Amino acid sequence: MTSPNSSAKEAKFKILDERDLRSLQHIWTVSDSHLLLGLPYAKVGLMADAEKEFDELVHENPHSLLAAKLFRSVQSGR
Repeated sequence: MTSPNSSAKEAKFKILDERDLRSLQHIWTVSDSHLLLGLPYAKVGLMADAEKEFDELVHENPHSLLAAKLFRSVQSGR
């Protein structure tokens, strides 16, 4: 089924298993680092969230090749 219609952008969601959710919840409580948040998001397949974190990482570190590479890698994976 396609909703609302075929011309609208496809909506996607992911249901995390309990282990991945616990891991993310732990990271949320101990860090606000865009790098440390983006990596586990990408690992569990939350690519839009990973892209957002890596985009922030690039903005905070505009000369970082690693930040740019991580951002491009999740962009291309979406």
